Amino acid sequence: MTLSKVIAFTGLFSMAAMAAEPEIVELESTITGSQEQPKVIYIVPWQQPAGAKEMAQQINSYLDRKPLSLLERPVFLRQLQQFEQLERDQKQKVSPAPQK
Repeated sequence: MTLSKVIAFTGLFSMAAMAAEPEIVELESTITGSQEQPKVIYIVPWQQPAGAKEMAQQINSYLDRKPLSLLERPVFLRQLQQFEQLERDQKQKVSPAPQK
């Protein structure tokens, strides 16, 4: 009988601990500063960035190609083959021929 009382007491005690309301914490803060000298920085470019026009042209040409359009498998595979052939040709031009 004492074992059942201990188990019941432990169960009630643990349930009471879970039912207890969590302590509410209130945070307070104030920010003080000088209104006469606000800390603000303005960054103004004194000249146009180099390459801005070229980058805009590249973006526009990419968007003109309709990047989100549907692909046709034969056309895509043909373009891949052409690209791979172009890369092979460029690598052959760059790498010198082996000397014997």
